[in-house]
Amino acid sequence: VEIDPNGIFPYLGIQDGDTITSINGKPIYSLNEVMNLFGRIRNMDQLSLGIKRDGTDSNQEYSISK
Repeated sequence: VEIDPNGIFPYLGIQDGDTITSINGKPIYSLNEVMNLFGRIRNMDQLSLGIKRDGTDSNQEYSISK
């Protein structure tokens, strides 16, 4: 899926071609799961994303200020 340059993904450092594999330790199996969880981001204090980029897995940690 192409990244919307005005959306949340570029702010989080997500790039075109990245695959989000987990959110807060929960495995992700569909784009609908990703969008559903990101819709609730305002209620989170911490966010952890599992990301696959160019065949390499990494974990990104974020603190959310309100």
